[in-house]
Amino acid sequence: MENLLEIDDLEISLSADQGTIDVIQSVSFTLAPGKTLALVGESGCGKSVTAASILRLLPRALSITRGSIRFRSPGSGEVTDIAKLAPRGKAIRDLRGNDIAMIFQEPMSSFSPLYTIGNQIGEVIRLHRKVSKKEAATSPPICWARSGFQTRNPRSTAIPTSIPAACASAP
Repeated sequence: MENLLEIDDLEISLSADQGTIDVIQSVSFTLAPGKTLALVGESGCGKSVTAASILRLLPRALSITRGSIRFRSPGSGEVTDIAKLAPRGKAIRDLRGNDIAMIFQEPMSSFSPLYTIGNQIGEVIRLHRKVSKKEAATSPPICWARSGFQTRNPRSTAIPTSIPAACASAP
């Protein structure tokens, strides 16, 4: 497998009292390393559900009933069929935040204006990398560079609302 991500014939169903209802049918796409993929469609067409399925973040009432979500780790090259992993198991938790992540658009899951950016990035790094607070504190500048911030190092002590939008735009 050369692609970073290959989704093939994905089907997601909703379990209801009346039976199961297919909410996503026959979704297939690939993502090559270094490329960007946009899921585009009308409101309610399944973009968010499809994206959430990649990280096994579906609500309990939804389940993957067919297809595969093959992910190739950039570090090891190991291929994992995420669709076969337990949604709350150790294997998917090890992948999330280390090899694969999602940036949510919902305001309630974005940076909190109550804490510094460095604190919030450090918390995620400590959770997924098992490093000390001191080690995690050195990571925000690396994260800035990787995420396309135009300034080299927005202050880690800044709150999210203090960073200009132009600073956050990708190059």
